[in-house]
Amino acid sequence: MVDRTKLTTQQEIVMSQLNAGRSLTNLVAITCHGVSSLSSRIAELRKLGYPIEDRMETDQFERQYKVYFIKAAKVAAAEKELEA
Repeated sequence: MVDRTKLTTQQEIVMSQLNAGRSLTNLVAITCHGVSSLSSRIAELRKLGYPIEDRMETDQFERQYKVYFIKAAKVAAAEKELEA
């Protein structure tokens, strides 16, 4: 298990969102959470052993961007929502 006491504030923000079953993009991380370098935080968290996945998506203007997520967290969040 990963030691949460070693996480920085920005890493905690990122993990909080991902563990809640939400996905994160660079734009959302910057504008909503004040995380200015999401790719760096993701790289650091992956190095610590977190199973963060990503995929490329394309917006309506044909610009590509990366979406980060934790698959197990999405499943757990969906199951929790069904129980409510």
